[in-house]
Amino acid sequence: MTEKTIMGKTVVRAWLTALGAVLILLGVLGLVPQFTGEPHTIPIHLEEGEMVLHWVLGIVTLGIAFGIRDEAMARNLANILGVAFVVVGLGGFVAPDIGVWHVGVVDNVLHIVVGAVTLAVAMMNRDAMTQPRGGQAV
Repeated sequence: MTEKTIMGKTVVRAWLTALGAVLILLGVLGLVPQFTGEPHTIPIHLEEGEMVLHWVLGIVTLGIAFGIRDEAMARNLANILGVAFVVVGLGGFVAPDIGVWHVGVVDNVLHIVVGAVTLAVAMMNRDAMTQPRGGQAV
């Protein structure tokens, strides 16, 4: 069994590339009101701290997608990201307003969904990685 690919990338790397791009886009969208003076028109919270966090996570995610050649390491890091997103989403339901952390239901649901999808993608075809070239399971 071979690893499935999307446009020449493994599924994990393709997902991490898309996720990293979206995170950076969210960071950019968070800057728009500072230049226009208009409030956000999207139903998620994008405050300064969250914008910085989205930028950093986007860069890290793209770094994983493009920089790490070991597929097992990329999967492990995707698992860590997935768990982190789920924990942030659940934490937002428990404590939506702590210090600079202000999240709403939409934010929490998005974090949980992104985390769950990231975990699911990280687990796809993982058995393909444990098989030698002859196709026999180890």
